[in-house]
Order: sequence, then structure tokens, then C-alpha cells
Amino acid sequence: MASMDKHGADTLYFIRHNMRELPPDKTPSNVEIDPERTKDNYSIISRGKTAEEVNDYRKQIESEIFHYNRKNLVRSVEVVITLPTDCPPEQEEAFFKESYNYVVSTLPMGEKCVFLAAVHKDEGRVQKDGVTVIESPPHMHIMYVPGVPDEKHDGYDFKLCADQLTKRAQLKQFHPKFQKWLDDAGIKATVHSGVTGGQNISVSELKQLTKETGLTLSEIKELQQDKTTLLNMLQERDQKNTLLKAALHTKDTTISDLQITSAEKDKTISELTERLHSKEAEITSGRAKSAGQNEEVERLQKQLKAKEQENDQLRSQASQIIRGKDQQIEALTMAASDKEKALSEVSEKLTEKEQELERIRSKAGQVINERNEQIKSLTTSLSEKDQALSEASQQQQELHAKLRSLEAQLKSKDEELQRERQKAQEVTEQKTETKAASEERTWGDTGAWGRTDGWGNQDKTKEVEKVW
Repeated sequence: MASMDKHGADTLYFIRHNMRELPPDKTPSNVEIDPERTKDNYSIISRGKTAEEVNDYRKQIESEIFHYNRKNLVRSVEVVITLPTDCPPEQEEAFFKESYNYVVSTLPMGEKCVFLAAVHKDEGRVQKDGVTVIESPPHMHIMYVPGVPDEKHDGYDFKLCADQLTKRAQLKQFHPKFQKWLDDAGIKATVHSGVTGGQNISVSELKQLTKETGLTLSEIKELQQDKTTLLNMLQERDQKNTLLKAALHTKDTTISDLQITSAEKDKTISELTERLHSKEAEITSGRAKSAGQNEEVERLQKQLKAKEQENDQLRSQASQIIRGKDQQIEALTMAASDKEKALSEVSEKLTEKEQELERIRSKAGQVINERNEQIKSLTTSLSEKDQALSEASQQQQELHAKLRSLEAQLKSKDEELQRERQKAQEVTEQKTETKAASEERTWGDTGAWGRTDGWGNQDKTKEVEKVW
């Protein structure tokens, strides 16, 4: 089983935790470390002897790839792989080595970007009571710099981008491909059964769920499998009970038929007894009758005796059949009682499992609701930002419209001014031409007595202008 989480500025804290350099009061509250078993921990690779040296290696890799200088930058990804319960003990070390090789195969930068791969065998899980500690199965922490190919920024072959390595489509294929990798390597361990149908869960969410419920992801899946097994058992019990009821119905029908047959025989015997009594009465009242009548009585007595013997045999057979049926019914009743008892125990276990699963679902639902509330808050904030941006864009469009209107007005004014200038030029030219023509029609020079439009006009009927 594998889970995944992302780290930012707190990467060094998790390096120290995985290298067991944190003091006891700084470790996660749901983890109990047994110092006596810490010696059993080991590393697949070595990037330094201390957490600071390992972090320096991580910084060196980060400096070689393009990344933005943001406070919320995801600087590392951590994958936690737990040893499956069905893995043979002799293949435990090979399982972790092949698991490491598989994770490396999914990284574009390869093994170079991995700065930690530690196997822990000293952890315990603290239960909800805060006191009880259950030993955790061996597991491995792999931490790497999430570098992906960079085709945008010159001088860089890779860039820092955790989202590209943790897309939902890739996470869905993680366990199936992981299982194939182990199968090809000959490792007998189940990391993907194909029936989980659940959603991916981060390391922090898994630890929170474990803290609240006291159950690991594998134990939750085992509970689901137990539920399926119990449901199958109940279905099988129901089928057996149906068959048992059908058999009991058949037996009851047989007994009813025998009782009807016995009643018919009793009726026949009663009729014969009445006839015998009648004959005996006739014999008593008519002893003087012939010997033929005596023979008739003897014949009827023989018939009655034969019928009584036949009836006794039928009663004996019916009694044997009834005793056999009673024994069968008693055996079936005892078996049904045992089945009911077993079914009751199974039902109680199923109820406990369902209650436990319901608590887990409730806790998980609370976590999901909290996440949904966060998403809703972010969506509302984003919506407000979008609305403000839309209003700013609308204002900018209005300003552009006003600017275009002013430019059109300015252009109109320029054209109007151009026309006025042209008119003024034409008036000036007309005045110039008029002045020249006037000077040519005077009686003398410009200081003469008058002009052609004065008294000397040939076609004037009235004076228009007098120039002296």
C-alpha cells in the first residue's frame, strides 16, 4: 500500500523525523517510536550522514532546475510504502528495494532527484485513548525533488512542478503498475487487488484518519473484505434456511397425508365395528335362524379381524413413519437452532463492523466537509476577484469608448477647422483679386478721385460705395 504527501518549507522537519533526529516532544502526536528498535531501521540510499547534509543535497538539486521564489512553493514529495501482510518475511528487503526502483522509474529526473529512502521498523500507532500503542508494520519513506522537463525557460532542462507528478490520472495508475512491477520481479506481495474503488489519500490525511479511528488504510480495507465475506455467509445461510424450510414443508405434507390415511382407516374400522354390532344384535335376537346366517356372522367376524389386523399394521407403519419424521424434524430443528445461533453471532460481528465502518465514514466525511468548506471559501474569494476584474475590465472598456469618442470629436473639429481655414483662404484670395481689379479701374492711381465702383460706374443706378 502507498500514500503520498507534498512538503514546502517544512521539508527539513520531515527529513529530521525520518532520520530520527527529532526530540521525542517534537514527533507527531499519533506516532510512538521505540528507541530499542530504531537500530533495525535502514536506508536504501545515502545523501548525507545528517539531516542538514541531506537537505543541502536537496537544495543543490533544486538550484539546478528552474523554480519560482514563492513562500508556498512545493519543494518535495514524500511517498510512504507499507509492507503488505501477505509478503513473505524472506522477501521483505527485496520488496522495499523493488518498491524504491519502481518509484524511481516514475520520476523524469530519475534517481538523482531522490534525497531520502528510509525503512522504518520502530514505529507504533497511538490509539484514540492516547495510551494504547499498536506496533505499525514496516514501511519506507521516499522523498524526492519533483523535477519535470522544462521546454520554456532557457538554460534549464527541468523545472520544479509537483502537480505534474501527482495528477489524478497518474495516481490511479500508480498501484496497478506497482503491482505489475512486483510481479515481474517475483515479489509475492499484494499492493493492488483491483477491488478497492476508493479515492487516493495523502499521508497527512491518512495519519489524521489513523489518529481518530485507530485503524490503518490496510485495516480499513480488511474490514471491507470482512464485511463482504460476512454478507456472503449470510446469503449462504439464507439459502440453506430456505432449503431447510422446503424440506420441513415436505415432511409436514407427508405427515398430513399419513394422518388423513389413518383417519380414513379409523373410519372404515368404525363402520365395520358398527356393522359387527348390528350383526351381533341380529344374531342375539334371532338365534333360531338357519346355519347359513351363522356362517355369515363368522365370515363377517373374519373380515373384521382381518381389517383390524390391517389397521394395526397401518397404525404400526404410521407410528414408525411419524417417529422417523419426528426424529428428522428434531435433528433439523437442532441444526436450524445451531445455524440461527451462528447467524446471530455473524450478525453481531457484522453490526460491530458496520458501526466501526460508519464511524470511519463519519470521520472521513468530516475531513472531506472541512476540505469542501476550504474549497468553497477559496471559490468565493476567486469569484470576488473575478467580479472585481470584470468590473475593472468594464471600466477600461468604457474609458476606451470615451477615448474613441473624444478622438472622433477631435477629428471632426480638425476637419471643421480645416474647412474654416480653406474658407478663410478663399476669402483672402477673393479680396486680393477684387483689390487688384479695383486698382485697374480707377481714374488714376490709388490716390485718384474714385474707383470704378464709385461715381464712374456705367451701369450703376445707385451708389454702392464712394471712395475718395
